[in-house]
Amino acid sequence: MPADLGPTPVTLRYCKNESVVARVFFSTRIPEKKIASINELITRFNSTQIRPQLVIDFERRLVYGSRNVPREQLEANCDWVDMLLDSNFKQLYTVHDALISVLYRNVSPQEAIEEFMSENSPKTTKKRGENLETQDRLRGLWGGDPKLN
Repeated sequence: MPADLGPTPVTLRYCKNESVVARVFFSTRIPEKKIASINELITRFNSTQIRPQLVIDFERRLVYGSRNVPREQLEANCDWVDMLLDSNFKQLYTVHDALISVLYRNVSPQEAIEEFMSENSPKTTKKRGENLETQDRLRGLWGGDPKLN
């Protein structure tokens, strides 16, 4: 699919008529020598999320966002395919710079996450007319609930 990050591989799968799974892949294959660093980055990133969605397919050496929704939760009138894919696209777009930093700029996973967190801190993401107590520190990531921040 076309995306802000460039052409992006996507899969959509029905699982035994019980749930729907959408996966959106980061289009750069991870070099063998960087797998451990990217795995650490993904683990660190997922630990900052309310609903972690990032995964590594070690066999194909690809990072992807994954979202699984039980079939009964899908509303008949909503565009659930777009809903599923959009959350994964947002997740990959948000971590893109950190992935690139670890892959090509020899930044450590810890430094990449610290940079990510500082860029997404309340002080740097404050919207016009919004005070620090009410803003969403997760900057629109799917599953981010401002009331929990």
